[in-house]
Amino acid sequence: MRRPVAGSVHLRGHAFPIEELIAFRHWAERHAMRLLVELDHCVEGEEYEEVLAFYDAGSALRRWTLWRAADHLVVEPMTGSIARFSHLHATLAGLHALRPRAPG
Repeated sequence: MRRPVAGSVHLRGHAFPIEELIAFRHWAERHAMRLLVELDHCVEGEEYEEVLAFYDAGSALRRWTLWRAADHLVVEPMTGSIARFSHLHATLAGLHALRPRAPG
């Protein structure tokens, strides 16, 4: 396993408390989504201890990437604008609002 050179990586995302991981897992299950926890995720010199990847059931396309910053939670959709939330419950409500509506 390669280790980053000291000072070359900026820690942008932090690990989630277990209670939050469980809440996100339950939310994903209730909404027929698949949740993957990716550890030690690194993109363009910025490191994330954990990111959560949400997928619609049966789809290989990621819908959202979610991470915990120092003072908020960040939801990055594959298309559209990044959303920031102050706490877990606001994030869950935000994910619900971001879900596409069924036609009809």
